[in-house]
Amino acid sequence: MNKVVLPEILLMHGMPGKSGYLLPSRMSLQTAEDIPLLITSENSSSERRITPSWTIGQLKAKLEPVTGIPPLSQRLTLRVPGQQGLPVEAADEENTQLNRFPLSPYAELQVSVSCMLYLSGFIT
Repeated sequence: MNKVVLPEILLMHGMPGKSGYLLPSRMSLQTAEDIPLLITSENSSSERRITPSWTIGQLKAKLEPVTGIPPLSQRLTLRVPGQQGLPVEAADEENTQLNRFPLSPYAELQVSVSCMLYLSGFIT
């Protein structure tokens, strides 16, 4: 029978499983570097954990179900206490990671509709 080697973190924060091995006390897809942000839009407000290695494009795709705003119509503004709102944008949003921006715990990420892109879908 092969032995299973578990990461040290599971040994420190785990609980005994039926097989005698330690299992994680809670399952999560969070990483140690995730940053909690307050996501606000006209329709919603909630706390979400953001991974700094995500690209702007990945974040916008994840925000669509939360805000109801399609990624191409989203305008993101990061509001850090003591600073003016900073647009979260880049020429290449599919390759620009969020760690290029001053993310700090519980900062506000405001998601608004970029009128031109959003309204252009309604013009025939």
